[in-house]
Amino acid sequence: MTIFEGAVLALFLAIFGPLAFLYGRSLAHRVHAQARRDGGSALRITAAKLLLPALVALSLALRFSGSELDEWLVRTASGTLRAAISALWLMGSIAGILFFAAIPFVFGRCFALIAVAFGWFQHLEHQPSRSGAAGFRERAARAEPEDDEG
Repeated sequence: MTIFEGAVLALFLAIFGPLAFLYGRSLAHRVHAQARRDGGSALRITAAKLLLPALVALSLALRFSGSELDEWLVRTASGTLRAAISALWLMGSIAGILFFAAIPFVFGRCFALIAVAFGWFQHLEHQPSRSGAAGFRERAARAEPEDDEG
């Protein structure tokens, strides 16, 4: 690995790592809660949630492989495989446009799998946003009743 590649990897992890961690932590907590509620295996629930990130990762790899779609379609004689490659190409194009959401999604799901396997974040408490943003019902519950007599 060259210094440039190392710098790109460090920048990549610095940008996408925190987003993937936050998403993965939240997902792991929800999976543990669902497993406790339903009485099932947390790993089985997480494994089912890995299909879409695998498709997104595969489509991104296909789309940004450096080959054009026509080159991929010429390599196969099957119409079914051509349709699948075209669909993956389209999905990769959309994921490429939404790159900043697709990458944390894929890495977050992978982190959630690791977190569930090791039992991390089982008893994570819900922490409301500290930005002061509250929903309508929360604000209404805190508000004092208005007196219409005047």
